Amino acid sequence: MRLTIGDGSHWSFVNSRWKDTDAGGIAGERTGDGDGLQGCCLAFLKDRAYADLEATFTVQMNTNHADEGLIVHAQDPTRFALIHFPQTGQQFRAQHFWVALSIADRKS
Repeated sequence: MRLTIGDGSHWSFVNSRWKDTDAGGIAGERTGDGDGLQGCCLAFLKDRAYADLEATFTVQMNTNHADEGLIVHAQDPTRFALIHFPQTGQQFRAQHFWVALSIADRKS
């Protein structure tokens, strides 16, 4: 299945505006600063849920401070896993690629 934004009615966006690209992908644009050093630009698909996921995608980060990824196994807004690709100045200059797994498990 290929993800598309369409008119955006099946999505919820945070600090960003997303659209389909002519190349068949999706692209996001920041619309707000958000909290924290980098803030967050998120797109949540609201009308589907998946047990497991296999994803193939291309990421293009044109800035020396970025962090892109996928939220998976979300139970609610405070419990999820994030597979992400953090990029800082030195990584950008050296053209290194890192992958990180972050677990959010906030207990009230």
